[in-house]
Amino acid sequence: VALMDGVAGPAVGDYRLVPSGTQPVSVSVDGAPLTLADVTLDPGTDQTLLVYRSAGVPGVTWLPDDNRPPTSAGNAHLRLVQGLDGLSGALSMNASFLPVAGGVTLGTASPYGAVSAGTNVRITVTAAGTMAPVVDLLDQTLLAGHVYSVFMIEGIPPDSGFLRRDR
Repeated sequence: VALMDGVAGPAVGDYRLVPSGTQPVSVSVDGAPLTLADVTLDPGTDQTLLVYRSAGVPGVTWLPDDNRPPTSAGNAHLRLVQGLDGLSGALSMNASFLPVAGGVTLGTASPYGAVSAGTNVRITVTAAGTMAPVVDLLDQTLLAGHVYSVFMIEGIPPDSGFLRRDR
């Protein structure tokens, strides 16, 4: 199953249904194939395949998803996915000035955190040891009962982060 083919980065693709069980995986970056072990996908689970660069060298990792809606009325779920090379230290994320994620290093993702849904949510991502946010997303809409990810990715300058609804 092709997840993305011939796509220039940065990009985030759509979810795709793939067979469960042990599957071969092939990834190429700039036409160069990366060596990956087969992946075992459990039935009924969601996974994110993150392709990123670390010190300019491509890396690939599988990140487990939990796209189940929050159990508390009025909440959304939010996580931070760290694919932004060149930052020293881990990233942290706040939503409406409340901590949601911390210690998120390159090639990893935070667990989903419950946040209050709303239409004027401010999401800030900061790097360890810095005062100014790496990303400051103002007036974001988080709908109750939905699941979101903030992807930190390299791009044509400036590097950035963006909010994406997973479910």
